[in-house]
Amino acid sequence: MGQEGHRGDIFIDQLIDESSGEYYPLPNWSRENRIELSKRIFELYSKAYVLDQEYSSSVVNAVEKEIEQKDASDSGLVRAFIKSYIGALDSIYGYPK
Repeated sequence: MGQEGHRGDIFIDQLIDESSGEYYPLPNWSRENRIELSKRIFELYSKAYVLDQEYSSSVVNAVEKEIEQKDASDSGLVRAFIKSYIGALDSIYGYPK
């Protein structure tokens, strides 16, 4: 996030405070975990951008193939999945107006 501040910063600050600033690696996530995550992201994305589309597993499959090429720890793969999935949604549905 940029340094200019954002109204969501208070929530991020609260999460950081609750973690005492500690680093917590994510456990290994299965494909099923990432699919569940994609469904939740899609639900939030649809609400935020007033998208009237159905969830598509083909987008997840394409993102899964893309991140298979990355050499990262599992938490790195989850982060790569999130970034790639949201990027794919943006490229399919366009940036919000």
